[in-house]
Amino acid sequence: MENATIDKIEPMEAPLYISINYAGFNFQIICGQYRSGGYCCIPNFGVSTDLSEYSWDTFYNAERLANAFMQMENWRKDFAFDVGKNLALAIKEACEYVERIDKDE
Repeated sequence: MENATIDKIEPMEAPLYISINYAGFNFQIICGQYRSGGYCCIPNFGVSTDLSEYSWDTFYNAERLANAFMQMENWRKDFAFDVGKNLALAIKEACEYVERIDKDE
């Protein structure tokens, strides 16, 4: 059996933690940027996906999140898309807030 080898180590910016309440659920979101783009993990739902840059492509992000939720058992497609859309908008708002705070400092 072949052993895994580390190909590269690069320091990255710290991820952003966001707690979002929607549709009676609480989503504990960790998102950030890596070499190939953005990512989002929602550990309390076992969901993770890649994202576009948060600040502009909310349609792509909503679609990625909805597809991740549709993989879960008992999630209706329309509800998964609704959750994905609202989380994508909330992530965008949170990231824009952090950018404004960083500029003011």
